Amino acid sequence: MSEEVFLSPENEQSLLLGERIVFVFSSTLNVLALFCLIGETPASQALIKNYLLFIQATVIASDFYFSVLFEPFPVLQLFAGYCVGLLCRAVQPTIVVGIYATLIGLMGASIVLCTIHRHQTIVMRGRWVLSRVWTKTELLLNNEHFQRSRSILTWLVCSIYCGPCLLFAVTPFDSAESSRLIEHSSPDLRWIRSRGGHFMLERTTFTLTIIAAVFALLILCIVIGVVIFTHLLVVLHRENSKSAKLKRSIRISLIRFFIQIDVPILFIVVPFTILVSEILFNCFSFNVCLVAMAIIPFHPIVHNLILVLIVPQYRGYLLKPIYACLERKLSKLPVSVRAPDSLLARY
Repeated sequence: MSEEVFLSPENEQSLLLGERIVFVFSSTLNVLALFCLIGETPASQALIKNYLLFIQATVIASDFYFSVLFEPFPVLQLFAGYCVGLLCRAVQPTIVVGIYATLIGLMGASIVLCTIHRHQTIVMRGRWVLSRVWTKTELLLNNEHFQRSRSILTWLVCSIYCGPCLLFAVTPFDSAESSRLIEHSSPDLRWIRSRGGHFMLERTTFTLTIIAAVFALLILCIVIGVVIFTHLLVVLHRENSKSAKLKRSIRISLIRFFIQIDVPILFIVVPFTILVSEILFNCFSFNVCLVAMAIIPFHPIVHNLILVLIVPQYRGYLLKPIYACLERKLSKLPVSVRAPDSLLARY
């Protein structure tokens, strides 16, 4: 048995414990961020509020699924793996993998759609405009042409990002063939049989094509974000009809939006790129893949922290109860030690 493809039960339990601790923190931040999005969306993001809420919903769903229902351990050198989550006890493992990949695909699709929509609300004319009705903000929610165009675009992007994952999930799984591959695997993988729901697949042209499509979509998600953000900055720089103050305000809003939306996804894209590259090219070790998988649960924490910290309205929304409590406590102090009124006014 090769040490490179073996995980001791003790190390497995340590990883699971760490993952569950992270899940407690991420769940708390998920709820706080959701309250911020619902109750205190800034005016600069009002037109994309529904997209932001949907992205947050996919973050919460994928976080719960990964840490409670899935809990995977990849052995991708041999196109194998196992999982110990609640769903793994009732459903075949390839379906469990496919459902999680679909959730991530849905998150990627919602981010792409949100970025495109933000782009169209700023680029009012020229060849980059997808629909002329976007030139009138007041028609965004009422124009039938816009609704039809947006529906087509939404279905198209969701189909592209979720299609390969759903296809993998519904592909028939031959448990007998999987057992045979595990039995004759080299290095020896028979130890995964006692760990939970497990599988080992053959590297066929069909499965590798699906994995390659996922790899391409991961890269495409980052490319779209960077290209659209760069184009918006260029358009804003060339815009002469807006005042310098307004252009500066829009630029700050765009930078916040880019950091808020695209930076956290790196905690998904980078680990998944490592995992998919291991399947396609066999270029990473077993331990590197474990570390990549262990990074994924941190995505909701980074996503929510950036969301709360980078938008002043969200910071104020969360700190308001603390400031109110502090003001009440300070008001009970003797006048000689009470904080100046100017300080209390800041709260």
